[in-house]
Amino acid sequence: MPAMSSLIAHVAAGITAYACRCSPEPRVRSLPLLAACVGLAVLPDLDYLLWWWLRIQVEPRITHSLGFAAVSAGLAWLLLCGWRSAGWASLALILFTAAASHELLDFLVGVHPAPWLWPLSGALFVLPQGLLPSAGRLDWGNVYL
Repeated sequence: MPAMSSLIAHVAAGITAYACRCSPEPRVRSLPLLAACVGLAVLPDLDYLLWWWLRIQVEPRITHSLGFAAVSAGLAWLLLCGWRSAGWASLALILFTAAASHELLDFLVGVHPAPWLWPLSGALFVLPQGLLPSAGRLDWGNVYL
């Protein structure tokens, strides 16, 4: 099983996307946005559940594509009030940034080939040598996971 980015790193990326927003809204009222950013940053790894529970390896891993990031961010945007909010464009950008952060972190670790341009292209992208440290093996007992 390939090495991967840390769950903590993905959560931190989601929190960072949330923290970078410019909003006069009090932080307490925007807890759903924080939850959405963290959820979007972790969401692509749900395909690991198929491996853990059913031993099914899904290839290509479309959850690790920018298309999946855009669709999942769009759904989150709609759930969070979408076009009705005053800052709908910045909200959409924050959500997409949180979702796409997963692909960027995995790419920088040199985890595994990812179909970034799916469904437009089946090309796979991977760094031959990761720039960030890996969380190690895919195992719940792994403290770095």
